[in-house]
Amino acid sequence: MSISAYIISYLTLWTSVLAFGLALCRLKVSNYKYQIMLSTIPLPIMAVVTQYFKQAHWFGLLQPIALTLCYWKIFNFRLFHAFLVGLSVFASGGLSETFFNWVMAGFHIEQSLLNQQTDRGIMAVLMAGYHVGLYFILQHYRIGFSFIAPSRLPSINQQTYPRSWLYLNLGFLCSLGLFNLAIYFSKTLYFVFVTLSIICWLVVLYISYIKEIHD
Repeated sequence: MSISAYIISYLTLWTSVLAFGLALCRLKVSNYKYQIMLSTIPLPIMAVVTQYFKQAHWFGLLQPIALTLCYWKIFNFRLFHAFLVGLSVFASGGLSETFFNWVMAGFHIEQSLLNQQTDRGIMAVLMAGYHVGLYFILQHYRIGFSFIAPSRLPSINQQTYPRSWLYLNLGFLCSLGLFNLAIYFSKTLYFVFVTLSIICWLVVLYISYIKEIHD
């Protein structure tokens, strides 16, 4: 794709991804329009520059960190909340991209891995539609983390979280990075890192849910 096509595709995709992250926190896009507009400036640029220098295999680390910074500094979430949401939405995007590539490759794993190394406009459209659909589902059924709140609230700032939460999230971030590297360099490790990512993600979700209902 051309640079202009990259920017348009990523602009659409990042908007839907950020909206999904808000829905995951039981928040509405209408209350964060300006934050979304501001966030969609650096995120597509980061993605295009990474692609331009042929460093897309680092997306598994760069994109979750970029999302975390946006939710933290622009949306004003607490750092840990921003980290949790950033990992969540990136994992959702990565799994949806893997699934769509697998389907479009005729359920052929090797071909789907090759396709995942190439950016196509249709993939951005499919992923954007997927996240928009998730946004409306989460909003309709009120599914998500209710403890997510802006960091400016004193009561939220005083909350503490088990150190295991940080370790699990860092482990999940490493798993995502290794998973992305495996796609580009080692197909035999593909399923190993998928499994690690899913296990870490399920553990984080479980602990988050237990913490929420106890509060």
